[in-house]
Amino acid sequence: MGEAESLDPRLVAHLRHLEVERRLAPRTLTLYRDAFVRLQGFAAGGSVDLATVETMHVRRFAARLHAGGLAPRTIAVALAAWRGFYRRLGDDGLVT
Repeated sequence: MGEAESLDPRLVAHLRHLEVERRLAPRTLTLYRDAFVRLQGFAAGGSVDLATVETMHVRRFAARLHAGGLAPRTIAVALAAWRGFYRRLGDDGLVT
């Protein structure tokens, strides 16, 4: 996964989970990694830890993706990736 190593360890662990346990296709993993890079960048830019991101942040991040000219499908993939990440953190008791 190369660039994923510069990601937050929680994101890297989730990508590994998706690769090994969920067996997502390589292209899907690439799209999700890109979504996680964006998520991490938005969180860092707002001085928000990934574990404290709230719905209002996600809405703001999605609006920035839209304003940046990304296609609706790309935004939908990013939101799906983020939702899965936060669902897993919630399942592990790391976020509410």
